[in-house]
Amino acid sequence: MDETPGHWTVDRRIPLALVLTIIVQTVALVAIGSWYASDFNGRITTNSRDLQAARERLTAQMTAQRSRLELIERRQNDAVTAAARLEERIISQGRTLSRIERLLDDLYRSRERNPSGSGR
Repeated sequence: MDETPGHWTVDRRIPLALVLTIIVQTVALVAIGSWYASDFNGRITTNSRDLQAARERLTAQMTAQRSRLELIERRQNDAVTAAARLEERIISQGRTLSRIERLLDDLYRSRERNPSGSGR
């Protein structure tokens, strides 16, 4: 045999078991790899669906929260308006009370000046 350095040669003395082992390993790695890729793809799909469902739930919750907030804001505005009206009523009643007090004071003074009870 002529052996040339730097070249690879295959000899017939390679055991058949070694060749079969390499073939079986290759097939097993391809099968495991494709199973793993398929499982990985399935997990990605499941996670995608779960994420979409979570987004939809979050959107629904945000919409509900927004509606509640708008209702609270309307009620707050109504309460502010009602408080302003009450304040105006209290001020008006205070003025009326002051006029009544002045009239009573005038009446009392006029009676003190004229005790006979004839009035003004």
